[in-house]
Amino acid sequence: MKAYWWRGHRNFGDLLTPLLLQGLAGIDTEWTPAADADLIAVGSIATHIPRGWSGIVYGTGKPRQNEHIDLSKAKVLALRGQLTAAGSGAAPGYVLGDPGLLVSLLPGITPSEDIPVGIVAHWEDRNLGTRWKGELIDVEGDPLEVIRQIASCKRVISSSLHGIVVADAFGKVRRWERSPRAWPFKFADYGTVVGRFLPGHWDAVRPSTLRDVQARLTGALGQLHDLAEDRWTKVPNLWADRLALVASHVPPGSTVLDLGAGSQGLRDKLHPSCHYTPADLAQRSSDSLAFDMELGIYPEGRWDVVVAAGVLEYATRPQDVLRAARKLAPTMLLTYEPLQGRVTKGRAKAGWHNHLTRTHLERMIRQAGFRSTVVVGQWNQQRIYRLV
Repeated sequence: MKAYWWRGHRNFGDLLTPLLLQGLAGIDTEWTPAADADLIAVGSIATHIPRGWSGIVYGTGKPRQNEHIDLSKAKVLALRGQLTAAGSGAAPGYVLGDPGLLVSLLPGITPSEDIPVGIVAHWEDRNLGTRWKGELIDVEGDPLEVIRQIASCKRVISSSLHGIVVADAFGKVRRWERSPRAWPFKFADYGTVVGRFLPGHWDAVRPSTLRDVQARLTGALGQLHDLAEDRWTKVPNLWADRLALVASHVPPGSTVLDLGAGSQGLRDKLHPSCHYTPADLAQRSSDSLAFDMELGIYPEGRWDVVVAAGVLEYATRPQDVLRAARKLAPTMLLTYEPLQGRVTKGRAKAGWHNHLTRTHLERMIRQAGFRSTVVVGQWNQQRIYRLV
């Protein structure tokens, strides 16, 4: 994927774009000028986006308050904060947060408190290391090594925004020290998402806030994965055991609608007396009914049972899928892996669009109009729900 990030000076924060996309989504990036890029992500580079640009925006921000940006034609998945979003022209549907908060999901990084105090100076700040005693972390070094060092700190002092962001990703106590070279606007913009923080004060992001922002950012990353690669054209059936469990809860003789049918592995698991109807994206199968959750396209008709196995995690608006299923059949069999604690590396790698806790999912089910929700089985970490 052709992507743009700032290369005016080597700085670990500006190199997070290729690192995160490869490490969490398996997307290789090639640097290109902003005007020719398919994607612009991490960094205060929103003002580098040309007017009328129609690429993908994932988490960038403005450097200063008084600069205007035009994102009216772009596919905006995420922006750094509310101050960047205001007046940007971005269409609704994006999330807020700096993608740097996902560095804690990168493989091979183990947090510790081996370094009592880490000092992360903005690349133009030559004084921070002389004002504080601690281990100086070189922002011009290898970005993965910078992340590992910050993850090893008990406390972090930083005049670099991404020093603060990475410290937050690992739940570290951190202190913002103003630098004349680092614009305070971008710190304030980031603070609209994680909570306002002031220079000269020790603070830490709330764990619940971090969990929620990471969930939203990984959901947007799943959408980016879909836009970068047509992931649904040749998906093999790797979930035969799950489908067998789901099929065991379908009464003989039922008419069954299979949402996101893929290679239609459910068909052979059902009782022979059942009547099976697949529904999927148009390009997947010529014998399927049309089904596209992102475009709000659902089959017309009425069945005894509607099945959504391994589907809801990929819905940008899962509540719409549940409401539609409620109209299609009196019973729904649904599989979903609820979020427990923070978003995991596995969830990020899977490219899921949402990360609902069990409580949130079951509340959404009730709001969709289902009166009874029963967990009838489990496959790996996924629950199998029967909704009536």
